[in-house]
Amino acid sequence: MMIVVSFLCVAIVLLQYRAKKLMAPASINAVIWLAVSLTYQIQGDSLDVLRWDAIAVVLVGIATFGFGAVCSERIHFALPQPSRSGGAPSFFLPALLGVLTIGLAGNLGRSLEYVHFVDGMSLFGGQNSWYGSLRNTLIADHHGSFGIWSYFLPLSYAAVAYLLCDKEKSARHYAIITSLVTFGYVFLATGRTFILLFVTILFVVVAYRGWLNKTRSIALLVPLFLIVFWVSPIIAGRVSGGGFNYFMMYFVAPLANFDWGMHGVFACCTHGETTFRTIFAVLAKLGFNVPVVELIQPWAGTKLSGNVYTVFMPYYRDFGLAGVALFLFFFGALHTWISRQASLDNPLAVFLNAIFFYALVMQFFQDQYFSLLSQWVQMIFWMSLLLWIRPIRCASFQKG
Repeated sequence: MMIVVSFLCVAIVLLQYRAKKLMAPASINAVIWLAVSLTYQIQGDSLDVLRWDAIAVVLVGIATFGFGAVCSERIHFALPQPSRSGGAPSFFLPALLGVLTIGLAGNLGRSLEYVHFVDGMSLFGGQNSWYGSLRNTLIADHHGSFGIWSYFLPLSYAAVAYLLCDKEKSARHYAIITSLVTFGYVFLATGRTFILLFVTILFVVVAYRGWLNKTRSIALLVPLFLIVFWVSPIIAGRVSGGGFNYFMMYFVAPLANFDWGMHGVFACCTHGETTFRTIFAVLAKLGFNVPVVELIQPWAGTKLSGNVYTVFMPYYRDFGLAGVALFLFFFGALHTWISRQASLDNPLAVFLNAIFFYALVMQFFQDQYFSLLSQWVQMIFWMSLLLWIRPIRCASFQKG
């Protein structure tokens, strides 16, 4: 009965088109879920049949996200920008690039410490390659981290957006070099999500700077997402069973995984343990006796299996259907408001919009709003600090 989801998505897109808001977050969200629902119906024989309660959660999530977007029209206050009097020292941009380069060298050194490159070892293309071994070692032994050097990655994301937002000619060369350095960071991080976030930041900033029409930017972003989704795991040697099955496992199977989970391991309710895992983890580090759920979820017992469960899983697991409705309404309202602020010459809002846009297009995959809360806090802190040290007074963004 996924056809009901398709009808809801089409209705939202038509309403947004009539309101001349086809590129708004609610429209993009509906288009993504329309693609998921249609693919699920076409490939239904190879997928599990969704039960009505799972479909109801999806319908509520999509509808409340759109309703939140409508309600955000009543939010009229503007997002303030970090600013101060006085200019930044002339060596600020070279110093910023130097710090990022040192951080990249530290990440590279730690990666070579984790996995020694030996004679006869291929660099890419298999589980036994250096890159594949690095991926496995990072996850199995180091929780995906290079230690203190991993904290440079959020700074590099912020620096790329900051320099691309700056209209001054002196920042252009730094923006190009910083983009290359940041690509080095995300490459060593090995996960596809790091690369997808980097690509999203680039496209969102480019769209708002007017270098590419917003519609064309998103039209380019979607196929690029798919390419990264395939190429990244192929390089790391993590694709088996054919590219199409891999695509199905991560594009539509998360819905079947969610259905399986909500009737078993993710039965409601755990009252915030999953949604606010970052906060619980910090409290545990401070010595408080609080539960901390595993970051990596168990593999589902479905036809295609997988360990990703769509954006709805943590909110349903913690608070049931009401939690899905409340959080998706909040995300829809907040993202739509930020999207409007990004059109008002506000570099911080552009950066926030990139973060929310990434979480939006990953809804079919898994939650990226609260699960990456620690990373979002770090990125927003660095962007705010950069804007405070050296305010961008000449930013010029595409309106609308």
